[in-house]
Amino acid sequence: MARITHGDTSTDVLEGYRCSFRTVLPAHYEDYLGYAIWFHRIEGREIFPPLQCLWPDHEDRLPWEPECDDAIRALQPTLYEHAVP
Repeated sequence: MARITHGDTSTDVLEGYRCSFRTVLPAHYEDYLGYAIWFHRIEGREIFPPLQCLWPDHEDRLPWEPECDDAIRALQPTLYEHAVP
């Protein structure tokens, strides 16, 4: 499997859908990555740059794209920089 990085889009995660990946901002680590942060700290490792996986609505529109279904946007908190894509 290929390495996924910030800004990548893949159709290999959810069958029939493209997903996009964005780097999670450090301000959100405590709220969303609690155990992962704890694990890396006890192991003496630096926190990895976590990625948020974002999925499209039924019309294949990602949350920042015009006309994306508001229900899909509401399910995916914005944990990345707003300057997208």
